[in-house]
Amino acid sequence: MAEPYATVGKMVIALGVVLLALGGWLLIVAKYMPSGVPGDVVVRRPGMTVFVPIATMVALSVIATIVVNAVRWWGRVGR
Repeated sequence: MAEPYATVGKMVIALGVVLLALGGWLLIVAKYMPSGVPGDVVVRRPGMTVFVPIATMVALSVIATIVVNAVRWWGRVGR
């Protein structure tokens, strides 16, 4: 009965490592690129600012895809 808990524990640790790496990356990006990553669109007009984070959303989508596929793969390997 302990086997499912061990698998969940490993997944939680892996998720924590991924979140730690993502947090460190965000701190670095915020320090060296305060306006966002290259590819983000910012339109400034008097009384209005529009920010469209295209490159950020693509990067987050790639990261999310990798994480989801890794979790699904780990789920199949454990069976």
